Amino acid sequence: MLDALNTISAEAWAGIAGFVSAIGMAIATIRFGLLTQRTENKAPQLPKPPSLDARIDEILERQDETNRRLESLQTDQAILLDRTRG
Repeated sequence: MLDALNTISAEAWAGIAGFVSAIGMAIATIRFGLLTQRTENKAPQLPKPPSLDARIDEILERQDETNRRLESLQTDQAILLDRTRG
């Protein structure tokens, strides 16, 4: 196989190198185009969510409501247990 490679003339090697370079550049151009197209077609930015403090306040309000409901259920449970025992 090395004999076959050694028999190729310098001009042929230049042509092969040019052909390989052209293929490499075509691949690079396509990849660059795809990357550019992805960034141009990105979805619009979503509006910013409410501030973190406001979100924490909402969570704390829901937690307080949940605690009130739990206390009410525990009171009802205690009343029912008292009625069934005696």
